Amino acid sequence: MKRQFAVGVNDVTRVLERMPAATAATHSGHSSTEAITDKALCRAPPVLLQVVLVAADCNPKWLTKHIPTLASTRQVPVLCLKDNKESSLRLGQVVNVRTALAIGVKARDSIINKAIDEVLKTANLVAKEP
Repeated sequence: MKRQFAVGVNDVTRVLERMPAATAATHSGHSSTEAITDKALCRAPPVLLQVVLVAADCNPKWLTKHIPTLASTRQVPVLCLKDNKESSLRLGQVVNVRTALAIGVKARDSIINKAIDEVLKTANLVAKEP
């Protein structure tokens, strides 16, 4: 489960913060990969998220308020789930826990990722139509 999902607000936030920013470039115009220090070379490559699922019934709202902003800086789509005050229970069922306010789907080559790609493509088509 941990290989495919980041479960919970803290885990999703941690993974998003460790992802490289979408517009990372140095002042001199060199790419960000040229500015990597020796210390950064020792680290494992960052885990990338394909999408973040957030429960809309979160109370208090400030627990998940930062996730859409952080995800947009990393160009990760966010899907807010609203299910009549039960979306946190539904998200929990996905990863076999009681409740989950946020789940990040890690970008891997799996059936789950292919299914999410199809959902995102369909959502983009619907959003672009007048």
